[in-house]
Amino acid sequence: MARRKKLNKRVVILLIAFGMILAVAGVIQYLRKLPKDPDKYAKMGDAYFQQNRYAEADGAYAVAISEAKTLKDKSEYCYKRSRVQLRWSQVPGMTNTERTARRSRYYDFLERALRLDSSNVEAQESLCDYYWSRVERWGRLTEDVGRYIEEADKLLKLKPDDAETFYRRGVANAKMAGTAGGPYVQNAIDDCYRAIELKKDESRYWRAYIQVLQNLKWPDEDVEKAHEESIAENPDSAELLSFYALYLWNKGSRDEALEKVREASVRAPNSPAGHLTLAEFLLKEHKAEEALAALETAQKISPYRFEIYRKMAGIHHGLGRFEKANEIFRLGLEAVDRQAKEFETKKTSLSEFLALEKAKFNLSYFLAQVLFDMIERNPEDKDKLLDETRACLKELARQGDVPQKLKIEGLIAAVERRTNEAVDLLERANKGFGQLDARSSVALTNLYLLQGRPGQAEIIVDKFLKHPGYSKSATFLTAKARLLLGYKDYAGAEGFVDKA
Repeated sequence: MARRKKLNKRVVILLIAFGMILAVAGVIQYLRKLPKDPDKYAKMGDAYFQQNRYAEADGAYAVAISEAKTLKDKSEYCYKRSRVQLRWSQVPGMTNTERTARRSRYYDFLERALRLDSSNVEAQESLCDYYWSRVERWGRLTEDVGRYIEEADKLLKLKPDDAETFYRRGVANAKMAGTAGGPYVQNAIDDCYRAIELKKDESRYWRAYIQVLQNLKWPDEDVEKAHEESIAENPDSAELLSFYALYLWNKGSRDEALEKVREASVRAPNSPAGHLTLAEFLLKEHKAEEALAALETAQKISPYRFEIYRKMAGIHHGLGRFEKANEIFRLGLEAVDRQAKEFETKKTSLSEFLALEKAKFNLSYFLAQVLFDMIERNPEDKDKLLDETRACLKELARQGDVPQKLKIEGLIAAVERRTNEAVDLLERANKGFGQLDARSSVALTNLYLLQGRPGQAEIIVDKFLKHPGYSKSATFLTAKARLLLGYKDYAGAEGFVDKA
């Protein structure tokens, strides 16, 4: 009997404990359903964002959005969540798929923020920056140009005196004017000049305005007047003095052009602009060593101007100094990595980040081509140099199956005698480029001959020889001679050898 009572007590204790667990679970569930303070979660998101804890920041802003009571607050938190996605997409080591997904979410949250509150200035600025980055990245007329103009119109209603937006919209209108004409012509001129009126000391605005006048075939006296006006307003601007010098050089006033370049270097010794323009003039006069000296000075002044490395390496490459070109491209890539680390600690726009990404892509692409030249010169180092080329290819692959990536992949396959694969890759690369690419075309010509397809090789060679820029190319003249020898047309072959 006593044992039975003891058993009942245990059951009772277990039932009470179980009931308490259920009660606690119910309270937790109830508390979860209670309204949360959106401002508190937004502040948590801000703190996480500053600490680069992007997953936690994203979660905190998600709660703030769901709990916010007003559309204005929801819009603000959507904008903040878009910032998280943008910064998250810039984390080193992220795959191309992950990066693309983050940028897509960045765009989606900006769109959502503006649907909730069309007066959200920061969101509208960021959406404009998103489309501007696409306009700059492609560098040609796409549907993004028209969309940028639409979004810039909205931003200027919110910020009617924003010089940068007038400048950008002017450039976009100029792109449209080149094909559509009509009101875009005057809009381009008006927008660029309005940017100047708002900020007369910004050289980019003057350059854009003058470039628009030139591209739209405005009278020379108007272009000249604009140059003179820009320098009158900014007498110490090396950028504007150098830009004017280039205009004078192209008109044939070389002495006056050189005088302006020297003036630029004296007035603004800490600007690379004068040295860069001088290097360009020297190259046109085939003074490569002097041009290199000017570029080296520019590089010391501005180590993050990545086109300087490209130009320096290009000169060394043209002189057959492949190892030196290799070294300079690598210095440029090191500079990109240094700036990327600096970007991690400051607020960076999508345009800035994509410009840095583009610099790394281009330097890697040009370096890969130098490595192929080194393989031809030093075949005994082929394996080591191919490994270095694959490292470049890895960087190119971050952008997907772009023509540059397909080209380098095809050239690697050609070196490794994977002929059919090389042909497929290089054909796809040439199709993607949409224009003549000498290196991939020369490789394709040789591969077609290996496959016993001289007719395909001849189509490529003839296309280049008909092009004004390649009609006197020894490479393609010799290739034509080889083809004619294959057809036993010895007299025709001899004629092309003489031309070469």
